[in-house]
Amino acid sequence: MLPGRRVTPTPEGAPGRREGPEAAALPPGYGRFRGTGGPTDRLTARPPRRSCPVRYPLEFPVSNAIDALIEIFTWVGLGAGLLLALAAVFLLLADGTWLPARAVVERVGEGRVVRWFDHDGGVNEAALSAHDDAKVGSADMIDIFYRRGSEHRMRLTHFSPLVRFVSLLAAGVLALGLVAFIVSIVMLFVRG
Repeated sequence: MLPGRRVTPTPEGAPGRREGPEAAALPPGYGRFRGTGGPTDRLTARPPRRSCPVRYPLEFPVSNAIDALIEIFTWVGLGAGLLLALAAVFLLLADGTWLPARAVVERVGEGRVVRWFDHDGGVNEAALSAHDDAKVGSADMIDIFYRRGSEHRMRLTHFSPLVRFVSLLAAGVLALGLVAFIVSIVMLFVRG
């Protein structure tokens, strides 16, 4: 044993506390064995753990969470909204041009058909689906839309339901992103 150093054994036979000049030579918090919380002969490069955690005011985590949500809504809203708007434009272009016409409804066999004149003067005919037949009801003449450059294709609405759905979804998501962006700017000025 070295002079000036006294080691007190513990009941398990492990080294105990340092006493003497070497104990004062260690910086505060060093010379602790992991997990024991007391000084031993093993040196570690870790300062001691704090006995109580650092407490923050409640407003900081909540405001950080709100900032993160607003940021997510801004980027997702604007990014996804732009992608959906591009998809809606692509679908609109792929849908083609649909022109209005007045069509005559006639019963043929078990179902009904509509006949109309196109812009070139040609006669076209298309069978009514069960859904379109229910919408037409008992009318003898109806307003339809036919596809330019394609024979025997008609529908009762000017725009495709898919194009309308994607356009409205893009507008809604873009509006969400724009509102989140405006809220983030307002919160930035409110906080100073």
